[in-house]
Amino acid sequence: MTTPPANETLLSAPLKPVDTSDVVLAQTVGEPILPRQFQQGKEVLTITSVMEKWKESEVAGCGDRYVRKHWYKVQIEDGRTAKLYCLRKADSRASAKQRWWLYSVENPLP
Repeated sequence: MTTPPANETLLSAPLKPVDTSDVVLAQTVGEPILPRQFQQGKEVLTITSVMEKWKESEVAGCGDRYVRKHWYKVQIEDGRTAKLYCLRKADSRASAKQRWWLYSVENPLP
């Protein structure tokens, strides 16, 4: 496991899409729609671009591979970068409807 950069803050905080009609990039088959804005607590994060995207998979008992999370590294309007992910299938816990999560925020280096 790699150590995060010193300017990266790990959060693991829930995100709420603000407007799903305003999207950052075109959706490809099987990917969630990435909204341009999310609310995290009292703050609204506006995504200006997607820098990187990847998928996290898991192998089921029968040997089939399933996509569990869609990850995005994005540029935020205020100059920070953030890593966020969308759960492909929400689990059965109380947070079952919570799909989007803010994993970390990275402040620009001075």
